[in-house]
Amino acid sequence: KPFHFERIQKALLRYRQYYNQRKSEKLSQKVFDYAMNMEISHHVKNETKEIFPKGIQSFTLQQISDCIREIKSGISAEDIGNKIGMSRVTVRRYLEYLEGIGKVKSNMIYGTIGRPTKLFSWLDEQNEQKV
Repeated sequence: KPFHFERIQKALLRYRQYYNQRKSEKLSQKVFDYAMNMEISHHVKNETKEIFPKGIQSFTLQQISDCIREIKSGISAEDIGNKIGMSRVTVRRYLEYLEGIGKVKSNMIYGTIGRPTKLFSWLDEQNEQKV
């Protein structure tokens, strides 16, 4: 896995600080966790700018959001998947996330036969900023 030398160097410096502190006094679990996680969480936040739930990637979320914004009348997960080359199940997971955070709304369309279709549309102009 690729890595940045600066990140390794900081981790080694943190370990040295931890080791030196450990020699001189007792170390609580809280202090240890803080020392080990501080730089990692800082690095992750700087790279992604925002933390998403497991299984939600920023780039994919943006693709799906852009697709929904283009279609004003509503679009199904299957149609989005066909348009951007993703599976309906993957798109549906992202749409449910967007619906859960209040970015999109869904409407069920009942036909005469078969399963109903769930159409998703962007909520309002206030949410037009990039996700």
